[in-house]
Amino acid sequence: MVALGFQLDVVTFNTFFSAYAQAGDTIQVEDMIYEMQQNNLKPNEWTYGIIVNGYCSEGKLDDAFRFVNQMKPNEWACGTCCFRCSCVPHGTSGNAGASALELK
Repeated sequence: MVALGFQLDVVTFNTFFSAYAQAGDTIQVEDMIYEMQQNNLKPNEWTYGIIVNGYCSEGKLDDAFRFVNQMKPNEWACGTCCFRCSCVPHGTSGNAGASALELK
């Protein structure tokens, strides 16, 4: 896309992340996180929510926890809404799961 003259921004990457996550391709999402960083862009709260939701939709709760732990140095934590919207339908119930995700 850059070769065609398009300037990539966080919204562009979030759009790709969302499409890949909905398709169940979180491996591609992880590759694109690296590309995003190579373009000197930082993920925002929407980025994190999309990715955590993608992992949870695939039943990859361990990957969701790992990703949340990676977010902590960026001074952003997955909010209860992000977690409850994504993981509760996949086997975690109530606020206990949200607290576990934030505290792990």
